[in-house]
Amino acid sequence: MIKKYCSAFTMVELVVVMVIIGLIASFGIPSFNKSIQRSRSRDAIANLTIIRDANRLRVVNGNPAFACAVSTACTTSEINSINGTRTLSIVPQGAVYGCDGVECLATADDNSFKACVLLDGSAADPVCVETTAGACAKNIGTCASLIVPDPCDLSPAIGTVCSDGTLYAGPGYRTTPADEGTMNWATAAATCAAKGADWHLPSKSELNSVLYVNRVALGIGSGSGFWSSTDFNGNVNAWIQFFSNGAQVSNGKNHTYSVRCVRSP
Repeated sequence: MIKKYCSAFTMVELVVVMVIIGLIASFGIPSFNKSIQRSRSRDAIANLTIIRDANRLRVVNGNPAFACAVSTACTTSEINSINGTRTLSIVPQGAVYGCDGVECLATADDNSFKACVLLDGSAADPVCVETTAGACAKNIGTCASLIVPDPCDLSPAIGTVCSDGTLYAGPGYRTTPADEGTMNWATAAATCAAKGADWHLPSKSELNSVLYVNRVALGIGSGSGFWSSTDFNGNVNAWIQFFSNGAQVSNGKNHTYSVRCVRSP
């Protein structure tokens, strides 16, 4: 008769396993909690940015800036009031939203962060971010971190200076504040492309509808004519436009003309 023996963990082995599990938990759980905290703070900042921009649109349309009831301790959630007034659908994730009469506030449930935004509807309204609760109320100018809105995000007047120093040139377009000088077509195309993603030498249509039409607001002089990226007669010639009279003609790419780059999505 063959005997079968069943093996089992010894007490020492069980203790070792429990110690290992404990070590893993001691490192993993805090890291997981911090990840949740970062996610919640990003949500709060995004929500306050939405509230800020919606408020600015309200002011731009001739309505009074959003005013909310004072809740100095910021412990009473007013998210339903905010959503109703702004026609938004913000869902708080681990944060309490309230107001102190001047700022809209978002404070973490565990007091790990606080964010706020002024509510006067001006173009310079920033979102203030602090790493601990209790800061930034009515003192937004001394915030540790500011997320300042770009004045070109709300379709301002043509020629408005954007936060990155470019000029607003119409919906979806920005241009440089000055010409790049005169150069041949290949150098012009390379100069615009070197500025980064979405920058390019304007097409024949863009040259006219974006730059020429708005030339006064954008501070563009008559120049000697401006290059477009649009070819004419194969790769030999390209279209140019004279800003003195708006005429569009073609010429050899080896000639030199003025250059104004544009950026669009």
